[in-house]
Amino acid sequence: MKRSSKKTFFQFIVLLSVAMAFLKCAGPSINSSNREKDKPGLIQDSLAYDLINYVIGNNLPDIKVEYDTINYLLDRDWSKIIMHDDSIRLIKLDTLFSKNDLAFIFKQNELAKTFSLDPARLKTKVNIIPSDTILRFLEDSKDPSDFWNKFRQKYGRHGFVTIGLPLFSLDNRTAIINISIQSGRLSGAGWTLILKKIKSQWTVVHTLDYIVS
Repeated sequence: MKRSSKKTFFQFIVLLSVAMAFLKCAGPSINSSNREKDKPGLIQDSLAYDLINYVIGNNLPDIKVEYDTINYLLDRDWSKIIMHDDSIRLIKLDTLFSKNDLAFIFKQNELAKTFSLDPARLKTKVNIIPSDTILRFLEDSKDPSDFWNKFRQKYGRHGFVTIGLPLFSLDNRTAIINISIQSGRLSGAGWTLILKKIKSQWTVVHTLDYIVS
């Protein structure tokens, strides 16, 4: 897998700090029980979970080795899937996305930070960590090391995976998804991948971003 960028894992702590503020003021999360399925600009739950279940099923070889060491999945990803730099790169990928696709994707992106995983829709049995638990650890921690000490006291020496809401093209055959693996203060990785459905099989066709520590 091509590395499009490298960033320090310290950014994860910054992201979690932002999450503290976000979770305090955010409204109800979007899941399969309360999503407005027919509202323009939103994709169907079955489509989103088809790709999420593909990822959770360890079907991405480049991620599998690191993913296999993690026992927990966080119930939500606080960040937007597409950041400013990603938007610029996406516009240049005109062989994958049309202008109308991008408009549709950016609209979905605005809802991504309120998406919450519904365990009932997951085909693989996984241990879900509520985001409220992570928030409580953050509020009670004086620094990143303290946060991870609290995390390991409760969950053992394992980190957690976050998977964001997939963003789809208009024909629903090309998608963008965020996956991150956090296992310590200086140990983590994250991918923003573009996948395309080819002969009924999701296939990674481009790495929009890669973060490693």
